[in-house]
Amino acid sequence: MISLKSRVLLIYVISFVRLFSAETSNPGETGDRLAILEARLAELEASLSEAEKSKDQNFNDAEMRIAELEVRLVEAEQKAKDAEQLATERASQADRQLARKDNAVPGIASPKLLWAQEKQWDKIEPGVSKEKVIELLGPPPRSLDSLKPRVDEVFYYETSIRTSSAALFGKISFRKDEVLAVEKPDFELTESGSN
Repeated sequence: MISLKSRVLLIYVISFVRLFSAETSNPGETGDRLAILEARLAELEASLSEAEKSKDQNFNDAEMRIAELEVRLVEAEQKAKDAEQLATERASQADRQLARKDNAVPGIASPKLLWAQEKQWDKIEPGVSKEKVIELLGPPPRSLDSLKPRVDEVFYYETSIRTSSAALFGKISFRKDEVLAVEKPDFELTESGSN
């Protein structure tokens, strides 16, 4: 594809050749034709300059939009991290309050919690409704909307001290209010940690 500058130069050369051939045949009209050609060349150069300015402006606008979107993405990621941290802190507080109520050891799930009982997890499998999960395990200490395209929401059933050998952690992913995947707590680890 011929660039705009090349087109202008080509038009100028063609016009010059025509002018030169006309000058040899009719010398009286040469001055008028030359003035017309120079005016046309000035118009073409101005059009070329405007086109280049417009291209540069469009490029700068696109770069500014990309920078703005990158800043918004970083802010959204930070908000998501803050929300997850807040949810974790609230779950930890709820676990501590339950532990105090039941005179249980902090970090170890209360035996009154349905989700802390291994037999309750046996009925949780893909396809089970969200309502049935809540009925079997109780409401989750923490739940988050998922950013993954195949997962709508995730329930976290966990104790507050994850580093403890007696800590429990279970996770259930939902899509359209049905269980998509289940990560059951490791009850054997808990039993060996409490011995």
